[in-house]
Amino acid sequence: MPEIPDTRAPQPRPAGAAAATNTAPAPCPAACQPDACAASVVAGCNCNPATIARLSASSDPRRPPLQIRPAAPADAALLHRLVSELAAYESLSHEVESTPAHFAGHFFGPKPWAYALLAHYYGIPAGFAVWYPTYSTFAGRPGAFLEDLYVRPALRRRGIGLALLTAAATAASERGCARLEWRALKWNTPALEFYKSIGATPLSEWTTLRRELVPAAP
Repeated sequence: MPEIPDTRAPQPRPAGAAAATNTAPAPCPAACQPDACAASVVAGCNCNPATIARLSASSDPRRPPLQIRPAAPADAALLHRLVSELAAYESLSHEVESTPAHFAGHFFGPKPWAYALLAHYYGIPAGFAVWYPTYSTFAGRPGAFLEDLYVRPALRRRGIGLALLTAAATAASERGCARLEWRALKWNTPALEFYKSIGATPLSEWTTLRRELVPAAP
């Protein structure tokens, strides 16, 4: 479920264009908390401002610090780690049943069920967005639903959330989608106010319903 994005706009690479990061993730300093910084191979370190400052000072000034690209099969473990962090942020860890193997098959198979975008800030995995196509019988046009939008807490207030939202909207538009919809938790007032400020319309007359199903055997 989307959480509040940042409000300062950076200069991301357009959605759909893969980009190399400026530098490899730095080893996690001792001050990192386990729930904020995972193994450097998967998640890098995002909890030490000094590390961010050091990476900024040593980066190539010709490249923007923020890189956004479509997730690749090799990113399944990282994507799952970020999803788990989002669930923890929303106090919904008990609902996470997915595994990296699920993502490898559903995001990167011959017929993807959904699409993921990853954000890296100075080479550090910073956040992600997941969206998938929908369809409106009233409008007679395809649309898109933003399932998740997440920026790691230590890397917020840098425009990363807004860039991910924009990149997801651009990717959906390039595939012919006429609108982007998403949910926000009712208690997340800052997020709701921000979404309104960028032109999103709350659909207060609708109630989200859910019925669990048993998938048929393939």
